[in-house]
Amino acid sequence: MNVSFILLAYFALFTLGLIDNSRGPVYPEVLNQFQILKSQGSIIFSLSSLMAFIMAIMSKFWLRKWGAVTSTKISILLHFIATILMGLAGRTPNGFPLFVLASLIFGTGVGVQSISLNMIIANAVSVDKRQKYFAGLHSMYGFASFIAPALLSSVYHFDFSWQNYFMFLSIIPLVLFFASIQIKTGDKKITSESSSQVDKKLAVKLGILFSFYVSTEVMISSRLVVYLNEVWKYELDKASSMLSIFFLLLLSGRVLFIFVPNKIDSKLLLKSSAFISIIFLLIGMNYNPLFLALAGGSMSFFFPCAMSWISIRYHEQAESLISIVMTFVGGMIVSMHGLFGVISDTYGLSAAFSMGLLFMFTVLYLLQTHK
Repeated sequence: MNVSFILLAYFALFTLGLIDNSRGPVYPEVLNQFQILKSQGSIIFSLSSLMAFIMAIMSKFWLRKWGAVTSTKISILLHFIATILMGLAGRTPNGFPLFVLASLIFGTGVGVQSISLNMIIANAVSVDKRQKYFAGLHSMYGFASFIAPALLSSVYHFDFSWQNYFMFLSIIPLVLFFASIQIKTGDKKITSESSSQVDKKLAVKLGILFSFYVSTEVMISSRLVVYLNEVWKYELDKASSMLSIFFLLLLSGRVLFIFVPNKIDSKLLLKSSAFISIIFLLIGMNYNPLFLALAGGSMSFFFPCAMSWISIRYHEQAESLISIVMTFVGGMIVSMHGLFGVISDTYGLSAAFSMGLLFMFTVLYLLQTHK
């Protein structure tokens, strides 16, 4: 077990989560700052997701050249550049194109880390400990996700601008990058090379399944604040607090999953997560928005459980499957962001938010029919 590699993966995902989940709460402010429509504003998310998708497709090339560890270091530097540009964009007349450029750079780093971090954990720990360490890895994203809207709530309370917030936030990836330089990669590179032949039908099915789940989680985390603000007329600080609850439950569930015994059927856990999430989304959209926040608990353990399930059940194909699955995830997120913007402008935010229900029903169906 390589502790330095594990710590690098953990802190890299924490930093990514902090930046990524700061974009959702400031989204209404960004729309107002640049005086743009939601369909235009969706470019912020869709283009970064597009770059993440492209980097995932190209993973075999950059993994072969640099390996997972060095690629992760490069992605951290990209996140520093992206974050400081986001802050500068808000201070620049007609700064929306600069914000879009920052989103492209950020998405490039996300695409690298979506593959490299899971690859690091899959290679750095033994098979019997992967469930625990995958849960720990994705708990870092949950922890960052919880902190981000809480920080922004404080920003609004003390009249601290979102532009200054991003400038301050850029310090974190910068410090992590300089710390990561000290980590020696050694002679062996962690890559996605696999000696076994990947089952293409299996890869496609898993790719669709997990991409629909991740798209739902990303949709909630990036659009919940604007949805509550416009549909349910919540003030921004209250809407951000609801997002904090969502992320707190997301974090708590992932931390608790660390202690779940390996002997519990992973597929049963995944189906339970999908089913309960559907119920919470239905209630939250139609009766009480609090249940949208509570969905963070039901969704919390899905992704780490999924990564562990792939890694253990499909051990010989695991590395290649993870790479293919994350490529599907990137492509689906691009589509989700684009569709959300178009549907919200054409039919309203409520209709756009309903995509999450459709996605989760698809996830449950695929899990139920998977042999």
